[in-house]
Amino acid sequence: MNTDIHIALSEDNRKIKLPPILPTLFLAGPIRNAPKWHYDAIRYLLNKDTKTFIAVPIRTVPDDIKPHILLDEDLFFHTFERQRAWELYYLFHAKRKGCIMFWLPKEAEVKEFQDKIYAHITMMELGTAMGSYTHKPFNLVVGTDGEFPEWNTIKLDLEENKIPICYTLEDTIETALKLIHG
Repeated sequence: MNTDIHIALSEDNRKIKLPPILPTLFLAGPIRNAPKWHYDAIRYLLNKDTKTFIAVPIRTVPDDIKPHILLDEDLFFHTFERQRAWELYYLFHAKRKGCIMFWLPKEAEVKEFQDKIYAHITMMELGTAMGSYTHKPFNLVVGTDGEFPEWNTIKLDLEENKIPICYTLEDTIETALKLIHG
């Protein structure tokens, strides 16, 4: 596994851990009632030969990923009161130096959160990113399994704005890395 990759999670304490020398890849997309795609993305990235900082708005990971999470002694920390502030911090950095990658999978078969509308916040975040992109382009890539709600409508907007679209998680990650590292 690649030891040049560092990962920050939006842990309960929402600590900011940002090595300014590495470009940031922000993994955006549904979390609640979604398949555990973040884990697959992190594992794929750990096997790549690239220096990348991964910001992932999830709070836990399996044991095999834990050794790659940055710890208190690794960097300077700042704690935000809300997770949203953590996310905005890393989204801003990824937009300036890195890439924002959206993965839009279909809803998981088993719903963990019955009262949540699937990908409601993701749709808002994608709309915000696309609006920002039209004013000042940045590295943005969107991937899907093709079964995300309203995908055909989203696809039209992405195509109109010439935002890269991919149809596997691996291709989405590879496209994001190419945008970051050339």
